[in-house]
Amino acid sequence: MTQGMQELQAMAEMPEMDEMPDMNSMQERPDVGEVEENPGMPSSSNLIAKCKLCGAGLSNNGCIEGGSSQCNHQFVAMVIYPTPKENHWIRMIIQNKSENISHHGKFEQDLQELMQKKEQALEDTIAHFKKVRGMVDARETAMLDGIRQQFAAREAAIEGNMASLVHHRKQNDETKESAESLLQGSGNPNAQGREAVIVGSCQTIMNTTPDIKYIDTEFRCTFRSLDELHQKIDNFGQIHTRPIGCGRKCEFKSQSDAVVGEHAPAKKISLPMLRISKTAYDDEQKEMKVVFRLLFEQKNESKQLDALCLQHLRVKMMCESGAGDDDDEKAGYDDAHSEVIPLDRCLTVQTKNGSNYVLSFKKIFAPGTNVNIRIQPCFVSPDDKKYKSGEGVLSASQTHKVELEKSVKFAVELQSDQKKEQQTVSIVESSKALTDFV
Repeated sequence: MTQGMQELQAMAEMPEMDEMPDMNSMQERPDVGEVEENPGMPSSSNLIAKCKLCGAGLSNNGCIEGGSSQCNHQFVAMVIYPTPKENHWIRMIIQNKSENISHHGKFEQDLQELMQKKEQALEDTIAHFKKVRGMVDARETAMLDGIRQQFAAREAAIEGNMASLVHHRKQNDETKESAESLLQGSGNPNAQGREAVIVGSCQTIMNTTPDIKYIDTEFRCTFRSLDELHQKIDNFGQIHTRPIGCGRKCEFKSQSDAVVGEHAPAKKISLPMLRISKTAYDDEQKEMKVVFRLLFEQKNESKQLDALCLQHLRVKMMCESGAGDDDDEKAGYDDAHSEVIPLDRCLTVQTKNGSNYVLSFKKIFAPGTNVNIRIQPCFVSPDDKKYKSGEGVLSASQTHKVELEKSVKFAVELQSDQKKEQQTVSIVESSKALTDFV
């Protein structure tokens, strides 16, 4: 075996690279690893090495082409530079993997934070219930189970997202290794076919990128005054969490960057601000009505985009209700509710100052409670390649006081032989004493 063949075999046994070589830096420094292009050799996709003494080429089937037959060949590997399109997509999946690792790390941090808050919530719950053990044994069990169930649901959601990211990262690595193998000449020798394979596999990785959200880690408990415990034992203690699906979406910038390399970037639609002007609660229908206006602080570049924005606009309604006693420092908003309603389902009311919209949703609120309401505009893109989906600014908070049940007063005269006495009796409007007469 010649010295050149020995060097070539030793080069083939070198460990594979963890990442693709920086093509720009290699072009700027052609002396790296004694690798250089051979301007004198005819272009052939089958050549994998050349002799640095006579310029002979070595094909992937072991044949020597050109050069001098008297030369003691010293072969060095030839670099196959990827096309700009291949280079773009390979860089995108490398960036995609980095984002995957970053999101995975965030999930790990959230899980640790959630565990700490769960432990603190459990400690707080146990400490409070020890004071009223005889009265609230059943309620304590319900609270502890609720905390663990809420944690288990969020833990399962986070671990599921993490497993999804691990699986996708593994596919990413396999695709990158396959691309490296093709570029080093061990695969398809045809440049056009190689590009189709590499780009296709990279696009598959991008298209299967996990579509996941972070899990909100709010996890705490609140408790009312012990003086009210004997009257409100069923409502003692509240678990504060956010819905699992309300977390911030995991953004993979590599997806949008990859599309930019192939197409024009998707447009960002300017969303209007929402301002609540009035709220009303129908106690009979158990329906809350929210009157609001749209304020376009920043117009889109055309009226067509404004119309598109309104056509696909959603209104995200969030409300929390709680005790209305201002003197109780622990009174707060405990019962959370959220709902997304298309704008075209809202009633439109024309006024001299413009259009008002009326949003309605069904929800039972206890009499005398305060309801804290906020709304947010959301745009759902009909075509992600053309327009970006997004959320606007949250509106200012509006508090609605649910009225207490009305009562009917009667003036009852009791007559005796000595004198007349007049007294007032109050009867709740829903009492059957008003309709059930004997």
